[in-house]
Amino acid sequence: MDPQNKLRELLLDYKLGRMKQKHRDRFDERIFKDPEFSETLEEAEFDLLDDYRSGRLSAAMKERVERAFSPSELAGPSLNPPLSSPPPAPASRRPGILLPTFALACSALIVAGILFVSHRGLRRSLAGNAPASSPTRTLAVHHPAAKPQAAAATLLLTSEVVRDGSALQLRLAPATRTVRIQWVVPAGTTGSAFYLSVVAMPDNPCATAKSSGVSTLDNQQVAEFNLPADIFRRSGDRYLLSIHSTPAPVPAIREYPLTVVGR
Repeated sequence: MDPQNKLRELLLDYKLGRMKQKHRDRFDERIFKDPEFSETLEEAEFDLLDDYRSGRLSAAMKERVERAFSPSELAGPSLNPPLSSPPPAPASRRPGILLPTFALACSALIVAGILFVSHRGLRRSLAGNAPASSPTRTLAVHHPAAKPQAAAATLLLTSEVVRDGSALQLRLAPATRTVRIQWVVPAGTTGSAFYLSVVAMPDNPCATAKSSGVSTLDNQQVAEFNLPADIFRRSGDRYLLSIHSTPAPVPAIREYPLTVVGR
């Protein structure tokens, strides 16, 4: 199997929830830590959807793609050129035919727009997908054939980030319904459950949540919290996330300032 087809198979197994949990955990970790791999995966998704829309896939591969992607992703972005401009000439796949300079410019703009939309969509889908069969997840927030990719957003809190003058950014789409927060437990911290409190700045408590479990990811302990996205109301709003060992008011283990973007 050539590298392109192997990467496509890997992408479809991931989106359809067919990976074993240990392999999925490593896949998630690589997406977070390896920007080059993430970009390669985005290009693979773009090429796969382009082949689907152009009718270049086998019947079996077409059926898998239709189960892995939502109808809006399969249809692709709607790019309507201004009425005052003539429609771009269709790009021929046959070699040796020269297109007018204006048609080439329009085609380049359309391709750039498709790449931008696909790039944003894959980042949300890779960050937010979680199969219902996962033993460490309590909520399956995405079913590829029925719900849009942006139904869930994921925020990773590392043990190195503490309260200071900077703030993390939580990017939310209008369709986001769930925010999944993964906290890397600092070395030496013990406990099988942790508690997350959300305070709207300057001092308006919004919600608390107990971790759904503590799992091992890339030799690190990770606690996961699931919150409704409606807690985070508007773009630009600031919040303070605090991690505690008990639900009672005790000093926080870690605190993270947060700003909402794109709500």
